[in-house]
Amino acid sequence: MSLPKRFAHLAFPLTLGVLLVVSGCSAGGPSSTPAQETVVLTIDTDRLIDGTFVGSANRRRAAFSAKDGDSRYVVVDGQEGPRYSRIGTVQFSANNLRVAYSAQLDDGRVVLVVDGAETAPYDAFAPSASVFSPDGLRVAYGAQTGDSWTVVVDGVEGRRHDGVDPPFFSPDSRRVAYVAHEGGQVRVIVDGEAGPLYDRVPSPSVRFSSDGRRLAYAAELDDMWRIVVDGTPGPAFDSMGRGSPYMSPDGSRIAYRAQRDDRWVAVIDGEIGPAYDQVGDIVFGGGRVAYPARRDDRWTVVADGREGLPYADIDAASVRFSADGRRLGYVARDGERSFVVIDGVAGLAFDQVSASSLVFSPDSRRFAYVALEGERWALIVDGRFEGRFDEVFENGVSFSPDSRRVAVAARDDDGAFVFVDGKPLRRYSAIATSGGPAVVFDAPDRLHYLAARGDTIVVVEERLQEAAEPQQH
Repeated sequence: MSLPKRFAHLAFPLTLGVLLVVSGCSAGGPSSTPAQETVVLTIDTDRLIDGTFVGSANRRRAAFSAKDGDSRYVVVDGQEGPRYSRIGTVQFSANNLRVAYSAQLDDGRVVLVVDGAETAPYDAFAPSASVFSPDGLRVAYGAQTGDSWTVVVDGVEGRRHDGVDPPFFSPDSRRVAYVAHEGGQVRVIVDGEAGPLYDRVPSPSVRFSSDGRRLAYAAELDDMWRIVVDGTPGPAFDSMGRGSPYMSPDGSRIAYRAQRDDRWVAVIDGEIGPAYDQVGDIVFGGGRVAYPARRDDRWTVVADGREGLPYADIDAASVRFSADGRRLGYVARDGERSFVVIDGVAGLAFDQVSASSLVFSPDSRRFAYVALEGERWALIVDGRFEGRFDEVFENGVSFSPDSRRVAVAARDDDGAFVFVDGKPLRRYSAIATSGGPAVVFDAPDRLHYLAARGDTIVVVEERLQEAAEPQQH
């Protein structure tokens, strides 16, 4: 199916993983009361810069970058910003209230534009996924002047370094940490206090506990790796697994995967586990811990120290616990077929299962995922087929807060739509899917999403009819 020309530049050829999911034209859908549409902005497709559309996580705001001759500017919720030579990626804060982006001035220097106000100009910024604290109230970024770098927190510059990695906040937004480069070595700076020098500290490894009280990171010194917890280095290993260390949600437990003598182990609460040929990401949930591991040519999931059944392959990114920690699920493969394993029981087999789509309901009793069979994608809920689609989009599967409903963002020949209660809702040209769930439930019987109707971006709010009681399997 060919796309409308005005949206062709937003298309993504894969069935999963797009910023704005593009489909055909609008149509109707009868499974809810009449939807309320609120216009967020109108896109001038002649000025839109490809790939710059972004929606807020709550799916109520939108922004994109545009061109005006040689100038560039940002449009947020329909309001045009000032013109610049170049524009960086637009970021919404986690609380959805604030907006920031970097911009280049005519003299080549750069500024950070936060809620329409410019910071002081610098020579360069350290690229950052987000400059905002989790509560959206604070701002931090790395900036260069001449040959030195500093981290600016709430408008105040810190000490100077040879280089800095992007800073980040603790989950409670009170603390700030970053990796600083000094004389060929690095150190972690926390709230302005400098830690010891190491040869390497991967910035993604630096992690705060949820309450901000604990800090852990991976560090290399003299070709040996250690996990440093609250300033104390642990035992030495030859290598440290990417993603290490891992923290439990309450910050009370710390784990990592490490290599010694060509064998990998999971170290959980300081205890070194059995050796494997490979160990995948470690997952905490509800007081439990699990990780995938390979011995020879067979994979298993080790949960609370016990190995599960062996399979030819296990998608490491798919291993997850339900909210209460009582249920464990993951995607496995044997031969040419993939399937979901829930609590040790393998489900239906498919050509492909989307690892990122596997979700448990808020009450932990139900589960859902999307899978490919032939040329069509299927929504599977509690082991049963709920619908088939040409495409199902990334971040598209959501449960209602009472766990009775499952919604998915999908596409067929008539357009992009939300599918819920076994029926499609209204068709639109596109549905936004990046940066958070495509569908947001506001109540058990109300949901909203960000969609495109022609060149207009709208928030669509739907009130659903009474849902049937789900059957448990």
